Amino acid sequence: MIKRIYFLALCMVMVCAGMLYADSCCVTATTDSDSCEDEFCKAPFIPRSQGISLARSYVGSNRFIHEFESNEDSFAWLFSMALEYYRNRNRDTLGSYFSFNKGCNSFIVGPDTTAGGTDTNIRNVDLGLSNTFKSRIMLNPKIQNFVIEPSFYVDLDYHLSGAWFDIRLPITWTQWKLDCCEEILEKGDATFAANFVRNTNDPVAVGATSALDAFAGKSTFGDKKKGLERCKIVCCEESKWGVADVTMNLGWNFVSKEDWHVAWYFRTIAPAGGEPEGAHIFEPRIGNGRWQVGGGFHGQALFWKLEDKDISVNGTFDIYATHLFARHVCRCFDLKDNGCASRYLLLKEFNVDGDYNNNLVNFADVFSVVVRSHFDWQMELLAAARIDYKAWSFDLGYNLWARARERFDCDKIRLCICGSDLDEKDYGIKGLSGAGGSSIGLVDPTSTIIMTSGMNVDADSNSNLLNQHNIFSKLDFDRSRAPRAISHTLFAYGQHMWKREDYSAFLGAGFDIEFGNGNKALDTWGLSIRAGIYYS
Repeated sequence: MIKRIYFLALCMVMVCAGMLYADSCCVTATTDSDSCEDEFCKAPFIPRSQGISLARSYVGSNRFIHEFESNEDSFAWLFSMALEYYRNRNRDTLGSYFSFNKGCNSFIVGPDTTAGGTDTNIRNVDLGLSNTFKSRIMLNPKIQNFVIEPSFYVDLDYHLSGAWFDIRLPITWTQWKLDCCEEILEKGDATFAANFVRNTNDPVAVGATSALDAFAGKSTFGDKKKGLERCKIVCCEESKWGVADVTMNLGWNFVSKEDWHVAWYFRTIAPAGGEPEGAHIFEPRIGNGRWQVGGGFHGQALFWKLEDKDISVNGTFDIYATHLFARHVCRCFDLKDNGCASRYLLLKEFNVDGDYNNNLVNFADVFSVVVRSHFDWQMELLAAARIDYKAWSFDLGYNLWARARERFDCDKIRLCICGSDLDEKDYGIKGLSGAGGSSIGLVDPTSTIIMTSGMNVDADSNSNLLNQHNIFSKLDFDRSRAPRAISHTLFAYGQHMWKREDYSAFLGAGFDIEFGNGNKALDTWGLSIRAGIYYS
C-alpha cells in the first residue's frame, strides 16, 4: 500500500511539473513571456489571489483534522479565524513590469528620437506635452493586503467513513499604489506650432506641463477634446473591500491509519471579486474573478514520537491543480507593427471620404477591446513539518504556487466601446504630421511611440487607416496577456492549545516570506494570527 501511495504522489507531482512548462496561446509570436527575463511594457498585473494559500489553510488546523479515531455517531468539526497582513517587497522590480524602458523601473518622456530624443521611451506630443518637454518617471508600486478568513471543516464519517468537507471565506481589504514620481528635466514651450494640433495659424496651448498629469487624463489641447480615459497612469492609492475566491474542498481519506493518512479531494473555487474596469494600468484586484475546478492529493504522517516526553514530529504534503474558466475582460493593447506603448499613440479621426474630422484621440481610448481570457491551470504544493510538544505546536514549511500564462480566444473579440460609435469613422496615426494646413490629410502608419517614420502618406488609402473592421488583426495580444507566474513561500508558525473533554481551542501566530519569479509574481512578507475551536 505504501508503494502505491508513493506512486500516486509521484504521478501528481509529474503532472503538475508538466503544467509548469506547458505552452498555450492563441497567438504564435514568441516573447519574453516564455523566458527567464523580466517583463516590461505590460498591463495589467494579475497577482496570486488573496484567497489562494495552502500555507494559510494548513497552519493551526492541521493538528486536529483528519483524526484516525472518527466518531460515526456525531460530527467532528473545526471553526477557525485567520487574520493576515502582507505586502510586497522589491517594489522597483514590480515597477519594471509596467515601465516602457526594459530592465528599469523608470522611463523618459521626451522628444521624438528624430528630433534629438535619443533616450526617449514615450514621445511627448502624443500626450499633449510640448515637443521640447522632457521628464523622467519612476514607478515603485506598493500592494498591501489584509485578509480575514473564517473557515469551517467537518468530518462526514456519519455518511461515509473518511469523508470530509471544508470551506473558506477570505474577506479582503487591498490597497494598491503605483507610487510614481516625476523629475522634470526640460519644461518645454507653452504652445504648439500653428496647425500642429488644430487647423489654425495661431499657436495652441499645450495640454499639460507634467507627464504624470497627461497620463492621468488631465491633458486636453487643440483638437484633443478629452483627456486619456484608458490605461491611465495614476499614482495615488486605491483600495477596496471584498471577498476573494471562496474555496470548497470535498475529500476522502482513502487510507487512514493511526500514524498516517492519505486523501484525495475535489476542489471548487467560486469567484466573488470582480474584474477591474481597465481605466488604469494598476487597479486593485480582489480574487481571480473566475470559477475554478480541480483536485488534489493530501497526506500526513507521524515521523517520530517520544511518549514519555509528549513530543512528536509530523510531516504533511499537499498538492492540487485547478482549471480557471474563461471570463470576458476589457484590455488595452499595443499595435503589433508599432511597438511597445503604441496604445498611447495619438490618432487623427477621418470620415468615410477621407476628410479629417477635427478630432484627435489616443489609440487606447478607441481601440481597447473585450477578449475572452482564461488560464489553463493553477497549482499549489505544500511540504511542512510540525513539532508537537505538550500543548504547543511549531510549524515550518514551504509553499509553491504557479499559474499558467493567460490565453485569449482570438475569435471572440469586440471593442470595449459600442461599435456603432465608430460607424463611418477611420483613424490614422498622427506621428509628427499636422492637424491643419498642408498636412491635415496625412498620417504616419509606421510611427512608433518614440520615432516617426518621416514618411507621411495620404489618409485616402484604407491600408493606412484603422477602423473597427481591421483593427483586430493588428493588435499585439501577446504583450498584454499575463505571463506564467511562479512563487516560493517559506513560513513558520507557533500555537498553544487548550484541551477540554469534548473540544479544544487554540491561538497562534506566524510569518512568511514569498519569492516571485522576477517581476511576474510578487515578492512579499506577511504576518498572521489564527484562532479556532475543534469539537469531536
